[in-house]
Amino acid sequence: PARGTSWGMAPLDMLFAGRRGGESTVVSGETGQGKTTLTTYLCWLAATMGDSALIGSFEHQPLDEALKLVTMETGAEFVPLCDADKEQVIAALARKPLYLIDAYGSVDDAVVFDTLRYFYRACGGKLAVIDHLGFIIDNDRGGKPAHETTEKFLLALQRLLKTECPGLHVMVVVHPKNQQDEKGKPAKVTKFSLRGG
Repeated sequence: PARGTSWGMAPLDMLFAGRRGGESTVVSGETGQGKTTLTTYLCWLAATMGDSALIGSFEHQPLDEALKLVTMETGAEFVPLCDADKEQVIAALARKPLYLIDAYGSVDDAVVFDTLRYFYRACGGKLAVIDHLGFIIDNDRGGKPAHETTEKFLLALQRLLKTECPGLHVMVVVHPKNQQDEKGKPAKVTKFSLRGG
């Protein structure tokens, strides 16, 4: 049973005991593994259940994210739909408390934190995704190793959630470095193996 708000997926609720405000979840995996699709889907589910959700995907154009949401809403591709069905889908999505950040590429961490604050206060934000962290930390590394900047960002995010946005849960997408152990198998992901892009 979930201790927090249901993710809308029983296996995730069993694994994580629901999502809780004031906390963050790091989502990691290799390119093409479905991190963006999963986090977008979880935001769509949250909005479908009535919780305000924010998608900040700096790796993908906002239109790409909107098309993913349309596919999730319809269970089908958008282009083949007739005009009346397209209008119904757009209207259904517009009624959901679901927001996209209209940004693409590198962004300053202060802008991300200000956006999260505004979303929490003005929209009653419950769930947000930052996809992916590299577009924030690579902008602010100043010659530091990526793991130091990653850790700094995640600690600042936790402070923000605990002090200013206690009802908000943030999913942060990160990409690991391609590392292998001595047997050639993928190495365990640690803060030292996370990279920006």
